[in-house]
Amino acid sequence: MNFKSVIILILIFLLVTFPKIEEVKAQAKTIVVPDDFVSIQDAIDNALEGDTVFVKSGIYDNLTLEVNKSLSLIGEDPKTTILLGPNLGFPNINTVISFNSNDVKISGFTITAENMGIGGTGNRTQIVGNIITLNRPIVVSGYYNNITGNDMTNYFYMQDAVKFNGSFSIIARNTIGNGMLGIDISGSFNTISENNLTETQNKIFITGDSNTISWNNGKNGNDGIKIESGSHNDVISNNMTNINFSGIEIYNGHNNTVYDNNLANNGFGIHVGGREYWAENNTFYNNNFVNNTQQALVDENTSYVNYWDNREKGNYWSNYNGTDNNGDGIGDEPYIIDENNQDNYPFINPIDMETIPEFPSWTLLATGFFVIFLVSIAFRQRIKQGRKK
Repeated sequence: MNFKSVIILILIFLLVTFPKIEEVKAQAKTIVVPDDFVSIQDAIDNALEGDTVFVKSGIYDNLTLEVNKSLSLIGEDPKTTILLGPNLGFPNINTVISFNSNDVKISGFTITAENMGIGGTGNRTQIVGNIITLNRPIVVSGYYNNITGNDMTNYFYMQDAVKFNGSFSIIARNTIGNGMLGIDISGSFNTISENNLTETQNKIFITGDSNTISWNNGKNGNDGIKIESGSHNDVISNNMTNINFSGIEIYNGHNNTVYDNNLANNGFGIHVGGREYWAENNTFYNNNFVNNTQQALVDENTSYVNYWDNREKGNYWSNYNGTDNNGDGIGDEPYIIDENNQDNYPFINPIDMETIPEFPSWTLLATGFFVIFLVSIAFRQRIKQGRKK
């Protein structure tokens, strides 16, 4: 993990995952459904800022919940606390849980609906540890948000699993499959990490700058990771295999860096640019290109310059036939992609890629605890002021 990634994690991770510290807990209260209120919506309506609505295991049907304040909505167990949305029929769109407030946490539910699962606008939103099925599971916008550890393996084929518009947020450790588009991000300084996307037709689409896309696993489908438009993004240590078209694609963007990725058995390992698009000054190194139908494709535009090594390290190409007379592991001749693109330092042997680590990693935990201390001070003051009103 490079320095930029660590800094982003320090600034983000626990801004969106921090718990309420003890002084806040002493003032806030927990409302239990169905003990205190039979209706989840009644519990939400009677909660104060910073409270927790705890929902016991059970099936709660025909729901369209609205959250208009900062609170935590927590299910007892995601496998047994089931929220069923109304069957409005296509093309009607509604949400089982909608919110329009900052500091909302939703965790511990199975959410099933023939419309959207969770949708809303707010900063420091946490959507963590839910099972969301059918149609479009999560549509969220805002800053410093956290969408982590959700299971979305069964959702409507033509929709996105996560559609996010915002910045300084984390989308991580989600399991996504059997849909059209996995993760669709518009924004900057986001971290998209350790998501498992299998059988999803299009894995990760990015529009924005300075995002980190790392340790994601994608298999089968049409497209892997695609930067539709953006600059200064880092695409690191992803595993994209058996993709029909491109494992990684930079459609329109500059100064992006792609390294430590494993790209195997895809149509194109990497696809850069388009005839009418600006894709230049992108750097690709330390990647494995293994048995792709075409290892790399740079669309026709000779004025665009991209780099296939970092002047020390290139990539491994399974169809490279060069020699290594000095035994340094680097080929003596460049790997030729086309007349305008070549890797000057191709590896003779495959690069040993680390496996995707368990989440959360020690780096995330360490940076997280540091940020908790900083953010909780401001959060505690905000809750105090709210209680005094």
